Amino acid sequence: MRKMITYSLLICWISGCKKEVISLEQPDARLENTLNTYQAQLTSAEYGWFGYLFTPSGATSTFLFQFDKQGRVITLANINENTAQAKSTGSYRLKATQLPSLYFDSYSYLHLLADPDPDVLDGTVGAGFESDLEFSILSASSNQIYLKGNLNGSKMILVRAQKDERVVFEADPLLLKSRWEDPKTFKYYYNRLTLGTKQYDIVINTRANTINFFSNNGGFKQFSTSCVHTPTGILLAEPFIDGDLRVEEFRDVKINKSQGSVSLLSGAIRGNIQNVATPLVTDPNAPDQMYHAKSYYVSATGFTSNGTSDIFQVTTIPSFYGVIYWPSYGHSPYSSLRVHYLLGSVSYGQLFSTQIRGDKIVFSDPKSYIGESQGPVFEQSTKGLTNQFLTPGGYYVFQTGAGSYDLVSVVDAKTWIRFQ
Repeated sequence: MRKMITYSLLICWISGCKKEVISLEQPDARLENTLNTYQAQLTSAEYGWFGYLFTPSGATSTFLFQFDKQGRVITLANINENTAQAKSTGSYRLKATQLPSLYFDSYSYLHLLADPDPDVLDGTVGAGFESDLEFSILSASSNQIYLKGNLNGSKMILVRAQKDERVVFEADPLLLKSRWEDPKTFKYYYNRLTLGTKQYDIVINTRANTINFFSNNGGFKQFSTSCVHTPTGILLAEPFIDGDLRVEEFRDVKINKSQGSVSLLSGAIRGNIQNVATPLVTDPNAPDQMYHAKSYYVSATGFTSNGTSDIFQVTTIPSFYGVIYWPSYGHSPYSSLRVHYLLGSVSYGQLFSTQIRGDKIVFSDPKSYIGESQGPVFEQSTKGLTNQFLTPGGYYVFQTGAGSYDLVSVVDAKTWIRFQ
């Protein structure tokens, strides 16, 4: 009897083990099937996938990925001229971690945004722009895959590319950004967006990768978020919501250069942007915020005016580094605007006073020039720059990103300068 009980218990234990093995094998098999499904989805896209990346640092970028069945991925990106002109070939794999994940294994254009060496892409030491290289797959449909970075939490959306979209992107990936920067199209600083009965001033800062909405809704209102540029428009990191209006994306964007206007779609609403001479609203707090927020600000191009960028040609100065505004120069009571060159180690410019007058910042009371000049041509460019900066009437100030401010001439809305 005891032997029969023992034998029965042994059979039950073995049966339990078999059931446990089966219960462990089934999830593994399901996960393997899931990975195979994602693999087939990635490789079946004839024209590849657009990857829209949003990093915690605020950096964004648009990629075109072509995945093959051998684990290779060909990439084009609108990060800079190099990534826009030559395709890179790397490797990828799908792996089961806590969630099915997409890994970009070998060094690629995506890795540039994660490179900890600031000499590579001018990112933060030790972190780069905080891009991820391994992404969990959160959800997927036939045409879209939503990813989240496993290390930094950056977001990436993969969208199945269409033939005409791929042709547009491959022709000039940087055109997606630069079309919004053409001063000949947008001669005035202000661009008035109309969606239905609602109006906003809109600023797209392609250096800070932000889109900004300014409105006069019971007083000054501002909304700012990161954005990426798509073959047909702009995709927002976070939706802009104003009552019953929700803007997640602008698509079917058509720019009329001769009229300085843009037609576009937001959801089902057909909207337009018109280049205008006066602001819808000004920010009463931005001048004081700018003055106190940072010790200095850098402009990469100097002034834009009347359809021409860098009107004083400071970027043509040999070893040009940037135009730097110091709200408080050293231990003096003055501010300074100087042109820096030779990696910023040498500069030449002028001291003056900064005054905050409500919604305006005014530069006045010029003092002597300081620093080292590179000769008469250099001095001419620098003095043209500082004379414009000291124009009576001052500037309206608009914050267009974290630490980014645009100064727009009060007396001439065609003249403005962008600082980061």
